[in-house]
Order: sequence, then structure tokens, then C-alpha cells
Amino acid sequence: MSIQPVSKELDSNGPFLQNVVMQFIDLQRQQEQISDSVRRNIAEVLEHGKYINGPEVPLLEKEMEGLLQGEVHAIACGNGTDAIQVACMALGLQPGDEVITTPLSFMATVEVPVLLHLKVVFIEVDPETGNLDPAGLEAAITPRTKLILPVSLYGRCANYTKIVDIAAQHGIPVLEDGAESFGAKHRGRLSCTMTDLATTSFFPAKPLGCYGDGGMVFVRKTAIAGPSDTGALAAGIRRICRHGQRARYRHTEIGVNSRLDTLQAAILLAKLEVLETEHRKKQEIARHYCDALRGKIGLMETQNDDESAHGYFPILVEHRDAMLRALETAQIPYSLHFPCLHTQTAISGKDIDLGYREGDFPIAERIAREVITIPMHAYLTEAETEQVISCILQNS
Repeated sequence: MSIQPVSKELDSNGPFLQNVVMQFIDLQRQQEQISDSVRRNIAEVLEHGKYINGPEVPLLEKEMEGLLQGEVHAIACGNGTDAIQVACMALGLQPGDEVITTPLSFMATVEVPVLLHLKVVFIEVDPETGNLDPAGLEAAITPRTKLILPVSLYGRCANYTKIVDIAAQHGIPVLEDGAESFGAKHRGRLSCTMTDLATTSFFPAKPLGCYGDGGMVFVRKTAIAGPSDTGALAAGIRRICRHGQRARYRHTEIGVNSRLDTLQAAILLAKLEVLETEHRKKQEIARHYCDALRGKIGLMETQNDDESAHGYFPILVEHRDAMLRALETAQIPYSLHFPCLHTQTAISGKDIDLGYREGDFPIAERIAREVITIPMHAYLTEAETEQVISCILQNS
């Protein structure tokens, strides 16, 4: 089957080149592998007709809990942004409470605290990973700090060993934004299991993605610095996702409407069948990229026992425009993940101003200026991978 071109609109996080065969993330090739399972699962949903909160949703939650070694409660919701929001609401954060996070992420990370009238406190990132740097965490904590919100950027976990240790000393819960990192490991431990709470996104381009929007919240069964009754916290998150209902038409708190569609859960159950195989293949491709490009271009490689889920594969190029032109000429798709949050007009303008300006976080800003994310998915062919490597080497 031939691979059809994709439009620029497929990935809302960045541009695609039009009329190219190579895909940034190839959902069509993936679908060819799982089409029978997807069709079977969808047919079962159509047969039972329970399109909201159908049996596939709790089954998916159970499967996800199993994948995370039984360490968490899993609660499905409408998308990755909602996942962060309902987690913050369940923690009882109040307007003016401070949330420490990273300036280098997608807008959803900061959007939720702003919408909930929380005070966003940015700290600098680690130059080796682009993730929140624990070295700056202690100094940023105040009596008003009520949450630490690191992001596992590009699919690689932040240093949760140090972050959680510091947070626990101050009694502050940690919420991992794991939108890009499901399946990743930090020192042998799985993403979404190391912090009090964690979230992931099922946006189609994520390591585990559905065919629409979807997300999930994870609550550790063993509390670290969050509420000690983690079962009650998980139940609270589930209520908030369903308009704050304790029972049908019995609303005990203000909630939201954030449910994972049964059809999307059915699709995700089919994708779980190939998740481990895809993860291993991406590790192989990443090693090949790194072996070929090491010393020639800036890389953000994993170290020690860490293992990235490779939500994206970043390279760093000092004179980026020339490389972008070369990639375009070679018809290699790319994206730019991400511009710094503190430079976004939405939170540095007349109506909302968090008080940060360009120059405040030079490491994050350098990464944002230099980063290019190149094709990374389990269905890249050897010829495609070599084409990407050859283009980069010829223009570095």
C-alpha cells in the first residue's frame, strides 16, 4: 500500500511538509499492522452501543494499571490537558497557590494553572535534557508552593529521583506531565509511577495515541507528599471528570465533563498489542540516529538507566535556518518543539502577564532556538532513516 501525503494540519504542534512520502509520525503504517484488531474492537462497541463509559473504558484503565506494575490508580479522561486540570482540582489548589514548572513545554502545561488562577513559577531547565532542573528547585519553593509540575520532555523523564526527594522534604506533591513519555524509564522505574500524580495524553501522535483526543490521570497507590488517602484522591478525580457526581444526578462538587469515548478506548486497547514492539523499535532507531550523529550535531541522549519513549527526537543546531532549508529541500518532515512558554503572548501580554521576559531562562531559550525534531516512529524504514542522517550530516 502506498503512503499518502499528509497535510500540515495533522499535527497541531508543528508543521509538516506537504506532498512528501516520509512521515513525521506514520499513523497509516501503524494502522496497517493493527487494522484487524481496531475493526474488531470498534465493531464490538457498535454492537453493544455504550458509547459513553462503555466496558472498554474500565478495561483500558485496568490494562494501563497492569502496564504500570500495579503501582497506580488509572482514571481515563477527555484529553491530556483535562488530565492536568482535574488533578489540580482534586488536590484542592486555591487561587494564588504557587505551581513550580518548566518554561520549555507545550502550552497545556501552563494553561491549566493560569485558568485555575494559580501562580506559575518557572525555573530553568537542565541543559542536557531540557527538563526541569532540580538544582533550581529548592530556591524556588516558598510557603505558597502547593505543587511541582515537571514535564517529561520529548519522551524522556525528568530527574524524578531528586525532584521527588526535594518535594517530599517540603511536603509538596509532584505531578508529572507525561504527555510524551508513556513507556519511558528513569533509573529503571516507569514514567507515571514515580510521583504522587501523573498524566498522559492519547493525542494521535503520542507514544500511545488514539484516533482523536484522550488522556489519563495516574495516582500512586503509595503516597509520597500528596494526600495520604490515594484511593479517595483517585475517586475524587473520577467524580470531577463526571461533573462532580457521586451518584447519578447527585453532584457533591464542581466538576467538568471529561470522559474518554468508548470508541477511543477500544482503539487504544488495539494499540496496546503493539506498544512494546513499537517501543523497542524506536530504541533501535534512536541508537542509530545517535551513533551516526554523535559529535556532528547537538544531541540530548539518555544516560544511566534512563530510557526515553521518544515522543519526539530532538537535535540541536546552532544555525537552524540553514538546516531547516536543507530538510525542506530533501522533503524530510520536521517540527520545532517547543518555543518557550514565558515568551508566549498569551501569558506575557496586557491581559495576563506572569512577569517573565525573554532572557530570563537562557538555557531553555537556547534549546528553543536550536531544536529541530526529526522523524521518529516505529515504522521508519532503514532507507528513510539513512536519508534523514545523510541530510543532517551534509548540512552540519
